[in-house]
Amino acid sequence: MTADETLPGRAPRPRRGGRFPTTVIATVGILAVLAAGLGVASVVRGPRISSGVVNETAAVSKTGQRLTLDVDQRTDAVTPDDVTVTPDAPHSVASDGSSVVITFDGMLRYATDYTVSVALRGSDSGAEATSSYSFTTPDADVYTLVRDYRHDSSDVKMPDSIVQSTVVDPAGSGAAPAAAQRIEEFAASDSMIATVESTADGSDALVLHGTDGAGPYPVFSPDGAIITTLRSAPSAGLFGYTVNGGTADDGSTYRSALLVYDPTASSGRPVVVTSLDGQPLYVVSWVFVPGTSSLVAQAQDQQLYLVDGLTGTSSPIGRHTEIRGFLPGSATLIVGDSTGDSALDLTDGTSTPWTRTPIQAEADEYPGKIVPTGADQYVQQLDRVDYAQSTAPLGSRLVAADPSGIRTVFTPPSAGGRITDFCTSPNGQYLAVEVVSADARVDTYAVTGYENVLTYFVDLATGDSSRSVNGFMPSWCT
Repeated sequence: MTADETLPGRAPRPRRGGRFPTTVIATVGILAVLAAGLGVASVVRGPRISSGVVNETAAVSKTGQRLTLDVDQRTDAVTPDDVTVTPDAPHSVASDGSSVVITFDGMLRYATDYTVSVALRGSDSGAEATSSYSFTTPDADVYTLVRDYRHDSSDVKMPDSIVQSTVVDPAGSGAAPAAAQRIEEFAASDSMIATVESTADGSDALVLHGTDGAGPYPVFSPDGAIITTLRSAPSAGLFGYTVNGGTADDGSTYRSALLVYDPTASSGRPVVVTSLDGQPLYVVSWVFVPGTSSLVAQAQDQQLYLVDGLTGTSSPIGRHTEIRGFLPGSATLIVGDSTGDSALDLTDGTSTPWTRTPIQAEADEYPGKIVPTGADQYVQQLDRVDYAQSTAPLGSRLVAADPSGIRTVFTPPSAGGRITDFCTSPNGQYLAVEVVSADARVDTYAVTGYENVLTYFVDLATGDSSRSVNGFMPSWCT
């Protein structure tokens, strides 16, 4: 049967050819209406964020980092009221019609999902829309020193190790990129770990290890020298340390000299920090300037010097009793004197009083170390002592103070536990706190440690201190 045949008793069907022109016309009409609708929609649709660029790693380690958002239409000026950052992060806003730039005033939190929502208005269409962009900041790596006091079947001591941990997600922890028989100190840069290792004759050797496990790579160390206060400038890749004993190139003996080693230097030798007369500076305290290759050193007469870590040359910046530390993510150094504290801005040389809310210790507490955590914020250690017995502290706590008040932010979880040291994370979000138990035994190293030390991470904003890792001397503190 063909398409033209009819069935008996039925009326013939209309030929299909007769309806074809009508169908085509209807279809074309519908498509035209849809196309017109889509054209109108494309005109009246509000602007949208098409892409974004931000350095997530820098955003958790440096202030003033930028998020640049590109939009798919020209827009009116965007104001701070048009931008919402979740979770909240202080910021400023600029726009040029085709992009929006959000500059974060401080540093962002580790391992956090951020969403930036922007209310946009098209310059040509007047259409409005809110569009969002999301990104995630990285977790933070922290290294700790785990000393192993066990001996094998031949009575040979087991090696110590530097263990890598992540702060937020425990799944990223556990690697041991460096190990040696007896590690006194260590410091870490972005790609290298430097260790001070005791040798058979009782002197010290400086050794480098790659954070990927490469090495070890011995570094020139004066024979018979004792190396102390090893520290690093992570982003610059430099290591600094003081040396006592050992013979210098001119035949003299090192006396609390500060040396800076650059693993990329062709000489393979460290530079010696010198005073204005060109002689090695006698250093009693020192610290790297965050995010730079410069450092601040305090001489025996309490004079502070700003030092170029690559050349060792120094410039005096005033006398002060104590170096308290840098405000997180800045080049502002807090120093202490009998008359009060000061904030030294090393970018312009200005000095201003650093006033802080006083912390009132209990009758049986002894005020200890102060660590700046903000322009008008700090954390202080208070140790509970028995003055009659003159024993080790019976307990410790950390107290935070700012203009809004005072609060205890950490107390060791076990009875009698005490704090041996603490410092802040580079972004000021966490405290790294070394804790030993009441019955912890001191070891026999030159740089004293305790058996079974734990390092706790304390979130200053939330107070959470549930995460801890084995070891001490966290790399944030060195």
